[in-house]
Amino acid sequence: MRYYNVCGIIYSYENNFDSATSCFNHVYNCAKRNSYKTLIPDICINMADIYNRQGDYASGIKYYREALKIADSLKMDNALRFPIYAGIGYSYFAGLMNYDLADIYFIKAENIIDGRSMMEKFIFCNNWGTSYYYRRAYQ
Repeated sequence: MRYYNVCGIIYSYENNFDSATSCFNHVYNCAKRNSYKTLIPDICINMADIYNRQGDYASGIKYYREALKIADSLKMDNALRFPIYAGIGYSYFAGLMNYDLADIYFIKAENIIDGRSMMEKFIFCNNWGTSYYYRRAYQ
């Protein structure tokens, strides 16, 4: 399973989205069949990112929500919730232009931002700031 997950990540860096999606789907199905539930949120985040990069934000949100559902059911810590909330917020603003829902998830991510790397913080703040630019709320 780890092999296919790593292959999916490599394919995504190469912008080979069909192959990445195929690998992540394989890992996702294996994890569900073999009770590796703790791996599913990470796999779903990877799938959501691939769909977002292709402009299919609705599918991206679907996989982020699946990741959140599994993370909640397994009572996983906030470290995993941050990229999920930030990803959902990004999907709502960038793809669906639903700024109210984007803000809900950006705020949830902001509340658990402590401990994130400087790069994660930068990307998060840049995305949230860009959402205000798109809505012409420059102040």
